[in-house]
Amino acid sequence: MINSGKYTKLNYISWNILVVFLLGILGTKAEGELLNSNFGENEYESIETLFINNTTQIKNQLLFIEAKILLKISHKNKFLEIGPGPGYATEKVAKSFSKTAVVEPIKAYQIKHKGRGYITFIENFQNVKLHDLYDFILCSHVLYYVKRDQWDYFLKKIYDSIEPNGKALIVLLAPRGGWADLHLAIKSDYLNSKEIELALNRQGIQYEISFVQSFFKFPKRKGFEKIVKAFTIDNCFAPEAFNQLTNDKKTDIYKKIDEYIDRCKKPDGSYETIWEDGYIVLSKKG
Repeated sequence: MINSGKYTKLNYISWNILVVFLLGILGTKAEGELLNSNFGENEYESIETLFINNTTQIKNQLLFIEAKILLKISHKNKFLEIGPGPGYATEKVAKSFSKTAVVEPIKAYQIKHKGRGYITFIENFQNVKLHDLYDFILCSHVLYYVKRDQWDYFLKKIYDSIEPNGKALIVLLAPRGGWADLHLAIKSDYLNSKEIELALNRQGIQYEISFVQSFFKFPKRKGFEKIVKAFTIDNCFAPEAFNQLTNDKKTDIYKKIDEYIDRCKKPDGSYETIWEDGYIVLSKKG
């Protein structure tokens, strides 16, 4: 199987532009067994809001979807987003489709989605029973919260749920750049887009991958530190794994994160980091 690795470098966008939609940067979380994060629902919502107001990633994903997905699918009847969060992305992309569905376990978000007329599945994607195929499926930064031994099933289910001539977009941090190096220093087998490629290859599912560079920037250390710590820990460890670490190991992890944050300080006192995401597109032929 031949996979094309196209490097896509989108222009930076000023960090203080208010972005208009969200692509579920950390996936979704909920109370009980659906929650697979080191942070509770309320804290997650706070982190998410802080992030979307200070990043170019959201806008970059919108540009990619417009150019690489919406302009290339012939039918726009049904759209599914896995882990939409508050649904800014969903609301934006849904305008191009006749029917929209979301898989969303967070109660506060479910109310918003139902109010917008979306079909709302209150479950995680592994267990939800879908009754349709979809012209476009979006799954952005959700797989950190899926157990690794469920990835093959999760990805195959996405592919099987695509309408003929439709597409899916799966996004995850790529194993390249300074922030990826921090992840690697903390956990050598941290989850990244290369793991998605390996899982797809095991199942013979063809894909194309592009790498999109984004950044987030904060005028003060406090907000930047909150984001970097939360994202890095969640990207590297499931809650049960992190809780099993010794205090010395956790101290070492926090030290590495603090050192990385120090390196991100700019001459004007602001903090900024740049990273790359792997954008993996699945296409199903008619």
